[in-house]
Amino acid sequence: MESAQRARLFAGHEILTRTSDSIARSQQISAETDVIGHGITEELGTQREQLERTRDRVSLSAAFSAGQLHACTCALKLFMVSGSLFFEKKEEGGGGKKQFGDQVPFQM
Repeated sequence: MESAQRARLFAGHEILTRTSDSIARSQQISAETDVIGHGITEELGTQREQLERTRDRVSLSAAFSAGQLHACTCALKLFMVSGSLFFEKKEEGGGGKKQFGDQVPFQM
């Protein structure tokens, strides 16, 4: 009987040792995973900052381009209006004959 108890005690001790080793390995893996996770979190934070700066530069560039486009459009309209005024039909003389300064229809 004492021999059977020793065998069970020894088997229980073996199970306890394997379980403890398994827990220790799991804790080690958990610690390593935690370190890797922190590294990834820091890297993602850095990438996010870079993306935000890039987005801001693109937005600023797009706004600047839109401003340039608006300025060109305004300049073109001003040119067309001034050209229209320049070619306005003269009120005086000429009858049906076209003269320099007569209005010319705009065609595209």
